[in-house]
Amino acid sequence: MDQITFSEAEYQTKKRKTRREIFLERMEKLIPWKQLEKKVARYYPKGQNGRPPYPLSAMLRVHCMQLFYNLSDPAMEDALYEIESMRHFAGLKLDRLPDETTILNFRHFLEQHGLGKVLFKEVNKHLEKNGLMLREGSIVDATIISAPSSTKNSTGKRDPEMHQTRKGNEWHFGMKMHIGVDDTLGLIHSIDTTAANVHDVVPADKLKAEKIKASVRAKVEYPFRYIKQVFGYRKVRYRGLAKNNNRLHLLAAFSNLLIGEKYTLA
Repeated sequence: MDQITFSEAEYQTKKRKTRREIFLERMEKLIPWKQLEKKVARYYPKGQNGRPPYPLSAMLRVHCMQLFYNLSDPAMEDALYEIESMRHFAGLKLDRLPDETTILNFRHFLEQHGLGKVLFKEVNKHLEKNGLMLREGSIVDATIISAPSSTKNSTGKRDPEMHQTRKGNEWHFGMKMHIGVDDTLGLIHSIDTTAANVHDVVPADKLKAEKIKASVRAKVEYPFRYIKQVFGYRKVRYRGLAKNNNRLHLLAAFSNLLIGEKYTLA
């Protein structure tokens, strides 16, 4: 039996749960981990030079926490060292934690294989098994996600895949997330990403949805609230549409799980 650390012992005996612990416990119950791990496992490296990789279950949970709290790779590494509830969620111990490079490489691995979209579809399949993906009608809307107007890369130039657009009397630089949702529960069933200057109606065929009507706007605004306010993704973290698209598919999956929470747990 492994000897537990002081922080682990203190965590096990404390009486009050923090908001972070309560949220992580919710996500542990809601996310269909086994199904998601199975989708990722076929691509996951087996390790090199005799050194085993971190368990897939641990790295997937670390990545999810990184998205829950909108953390950079170095900040995620620091959080694992500092916060016992996050180590507990990932099934990790202080004596062996992934560093920021390992966390970065896992994110790139998911991006390389387009696994954000794969996992989004798997979550929706899980919800459908619980009778939640109802498509009697569909609505579509878009939201602007801002990007930095200047960059600190070697060229010092703006991201060429991000563009400027005018909304009302204000100008915004960044990208758009277009979503199609069912008009019953407001669950996201399709996503597209474009530069901010692309008109909202252009991706409608891809989303297989009708133009939004004012009477049902709340249904489509609800998922945007989760993505921007709960998960804090008001600004892009990466250059280029592809990396942000991968991340937004996972955030949409988490949002769907939270929106459907009272139905799935019932």
